[in-house]
Amino acid sequence: MRKTFTLIIGANGSGKTTLVRNILGEGFVVRKGEDARNCYTESADGRIAACGKYDITCGGGDSLGCTRDMFRMSKELLQSSFESVILESMMFSTIVNKPLRNILEYRDWGVDVEVLFLMCGSGECIRRVIQRSGKMPDAEKIREKIRGMNRIYRLHRRIALFNVMAFDVSSMSPQEVFDEFRRRSYIYVGK
Repeated sequence: MRKTFTLIIGANGSGKTTLVRNILGEGFVVRKGEDARNCYTESADGRIAACGKYDITCGGGDSLGCTRDMFRMSKELLQSSFESVILESMMFSTIVNKPLRNILEYRDWGVDVEVLFLMCGSGECIRRVIQRSGKMPDAEKIREKIRGMNRIYRLHRRIALFNVMAFDVSSMSPQEVFDEFRRRSYIYVGK
């Protein structure tokens, strides 16, 4: 059985957590370890694991804390019985070295690696965050993450070491994002 590692990158409000919940499907279960850094969410059929908690509004990989904990968790899950492991975080919109080093290691293990960029304009991201939380986010931080994500996306497209996807989610519904992911992801293609 070939394993899949999916890294989802996007700014606040781009729909990362919503997409992962749709991938996990109904009946997912949050598994908690000794502390918050040892938490993952498992699909009801036991095939897919996502790093972090998905039973809260703003969860996902960012609920684990730092990138070191996120990749430690993803590595443990890839070495277990799961077919697919997902890691999503807004943190990866501004850093490149650590994620690249880790996902190249996964690729060397024979894992199918894919990186999905959820592209969304700052105005739309801000609107979605306000809709979700009722609070005005730091607009400059969101714009900074979007600029960083665009640079990282161009780098990944240029080096093309794994499946790189980018969806402009500005005008897509969560269902349309999920449907597009299903059409193009290793998790679903060929299964």
